[in-house]
Amino acid sequence: MRYNNWIVACKSLVMQKWRTFFVSLSLICATCAICCLLYFYNHATENMHTALVMMQNNAMISFSSFNTSSGSRPIFSRHNIADRLGDSLRPYLWSGALTQYQPVLIDGKRSYLHHVSTDVVFSSVMGLDIAHGRAFNHWDSPDNQYCLIGSRVAQKLRSSSSQQEITIKNKRYTVIGVLKKQPNKANIPLDINSSIITLMSDNDKNYRPLTTLSVQIAQSSNQDYTQLEGLIRKVFPKQPIYVHDSVQMAKGIERQITNLRYLMLSLGLCCLIISNICVVNCLLATLAERRQEIGIRLSLGASPSQIRDMFLRETTILAVISAIIGSILAIMLVYGIRFFVGIAVPITFEPLLISFCICVSVAICASCYPAYQAKRLQPIQLMRG
Repeated sequence: MRYNNWIVACKSLVMQKWRTFFVSLSLICATCAICCLLYFYNHATENMHTALVMMQNNAMISFSSFNTSSGSRPIFSRHNIADRLGDSLRPYLWSGALTQYQPVLIDGKRSYLHHVSTDVVFSSVMGLDIAHGRAFNHWDSPDNQYCLIGSRVAQKLRSSSSQQEITIKNKRYTVIGVLKKQPNKANIPLDINSSIITLMSDNDKNYRPLTTLSVQIAQSSNQDYTQLEGLIRKVFPKQPIYVHDSVQMAKGIERQITNLRYLMLSLGLCCLIISNICVVNCLLATLAERRQEIGIRLSLGASPSQIRDMFLRETTILAVISAIIGSILAIMLVYGIRFFVGIAVPITFEPLLISFCICVSVAICASCYPAYQAKRLQPIQLMRG
């Protein structure tokens, strides 16, 4: 008997045609929209969390000065920084670097790459990992003419070469390590993947202006690092200083994640409200059209609860079918965006299940009011029309 009731509900939905179509269309759009929102929210927050963890694990503040001329005094050199800011920088691990865009000979081919002259702690301060070889240590000196290279530079070197060397300004540098491919880090004002890192000579430490001063901020440190900016501007008043604070950037990412969460909730709630209104209106219109049918059923002995269950069964069938179709369309849409746009959004089961359950639940809840109204109808009033 129960199976017959569900079959009758299916036949009733087929007979209603256009109202069934519009209700199902609203539920399909709501399911598809919520599912896509969940997919893109997960993708965006996953990337943000990855960047946030990287910044928190390697909290640092960089002071960049692109005025490399030696005319302004005092010079923004490593020697002057250590001499004038030694006490303030003593609690931190810091590194100075001079970055230049220079012609480089790699396997006899000329290329323009970033040449970074720095010290042995540069990779530690920047949080750079080594893929092959080793990093600089305190036993290395500029006279050894060693260098580290980024992942893109390593691709230009011949893998068959046993002694990998790079020529910069008629100097040959031996490659001792290859850096892992670095994602785009907002707190590093440098393309590490296309860089060649060498040790700075003693002459450069004293007389060459730096382009970047990077200071590593320990998570457990109680030092007030924010005073460094004012102190550097005071010591080097004629130098244009640009600050890259990963701690503040991490806080900004946290705020963006929170705002994105509220935005997704608002959009999903709007979709559900519109779908809910459409379901209620269509069911109330269906109730008005089927008054005589309901009156006949009540006259033949149907109870008010059976009339209520009839509406709930029809809505449940329509909601389940619509949610399945909406989930399939969402998957197709995500795959289409991945293929045509190139955004690699991962397909997981959780957004499908969540959107399916939400839309089915909302549709059933929306049908409760029309079903309650149908339950209160009197057969005599219905037969009089």
